[in-house]
Amino acid sequence: MTLGYREGWAVALKPKVITYEPHGKLVGLKEGTPEWMRAAKDELGLSASELGRMLEVGADGWRKWAMPEDKSQHRSPGVRVVALLKAYLAGYRPEGWPPGK
Repeated sequence: MTLGYREGWAVALKPKVITYEPHGKLVGLKEGTPEWMRAAKDELGLSASELGRMLEVGADGWRKWAMPEDKSQHRSPGVRVVALLKAYLAGYRPEGWPPGK
């Protein structure tokens, strides 16, 4: 068991293994590439704004990760972002997840 923090309070977290297996449009794509980022958004059924909010970067931040690599505004997502997206794709839904998605 590990401790986490939520709204200033320490809470006990029970580790849970989340298994991610690529499916649909994600099969054969390299994780973290713009193509993978766009396919992940489509697979989750979220808008750029909704996904940006769930990743705490906003729509513009998300769009820079999904932008083709040859564009000057493109940015590569960090390892933690890819790991969080994989958790979402595996079924993890945090508080604040868009209703009905």
